[in-house]
Amino acid sequence: MKAVMLMSGDRPRTLTLSVPVFTDTMMRVVGRFMRQDWIKTLRLMTTEALAPENLQKLSGYVGCDTTALAERLELAADARMADGMMSFSGPEGTVIIQGIIYDIVTPGLTLYVGLFGRTDGAGVRSIMDTWNANFKARRYESFRHLKMSKSRNIKPSKCRNLEIPKSRKKRNNDTKSI
Repeated sequence: MKAVMLMSGDRPRTLTLSVPVFTDTMMRVVGRFMRQDWIKTLRLMTTEALAPENLQKLSGYVGCDTTALAERLELAADARMADGMMSFSGPEGTVIIQGIIYDIVTPGLTLYVGLFGRTDGAGVRSIMDTWNANFKARRYESFRHLKMSKSRNIKPSKCRNLEIPKSRKKRNNDTKSI
């Protein structure tokens, strides 16, 4: 994730993740990226709908309550999904990695397809339009039946907004000859 995320540009970014099972390891990593505002929106597709307990666990990793997490999360389930996909969309373009998405380093030969381009470019659209149609057809609202209880160790607050801190200065890459 770290290796390709920045190719999509600076914030805000949307992560589309399609994995058979959203493991605890994946939740921790994605939660940290969302907490640090590296990811604005998570679009998650799994083979089965996430249990309310998993949504509460993810909200703990993000550092907000489930109500605030719902504003940054889109969920879908496709029982016949056979492959994985990870996509970062940002202001500079979209990065797509298709293949099995492991949650730990797994030795062996694994083949992937990668693509980077403008979000509205023909190459990116040829892949993302298909994924987006499948995602839209299999969306569900898990938050309706979820009690919006807050975890004991989390202060009830909204997730941080995505404004870039004022102290962060834009880098000047221009070089001046002396």
